Amino acid sequence: MRHSAPSGSVRRAAVPTAINSLLPDSGIVVPVTVSLKGVLIGSITDILSSSLSGVPLAIYAASKVDLANTPKDQLGHAIAAVSRATRWLYGTQFLLGLTCSVLGGYVAAWLAKHDEL
Repeated sequence: MRHSAPSGSVRRAAVPTAINSLLPDSGIVVPVTVSLKGVLIGSITDILSSSLSGVPLAIYAASKVDLANTPKDQLGHAIAAVSRATRWLYGTQFLLGLTCSVLGGYVAAWLAKHDEL
């Protein structure tokens, strides 16, 4: 049988249920704060930096496709096929995307003022 917490003690209601199930029943509150500003600006940083850094690679892949003889509805598939078939291009796109995601996460953490690298 659970006893109610004595008056003046801290309750665990502030912690989401999924986290509560992982904590021992000690009555300790783990503050979970999310910086909405950090998440939004970090996400925007990730998306913009990924898009801008990917433009030269997309132009290169498009230059390898026969644009004049490829149907318009197949251009996207043809460019993606070139990207997947060229290992260094695919690897470079992957590493740029990964780096931009890390940058976005760093910006989010920096704005939230915690968990910085």
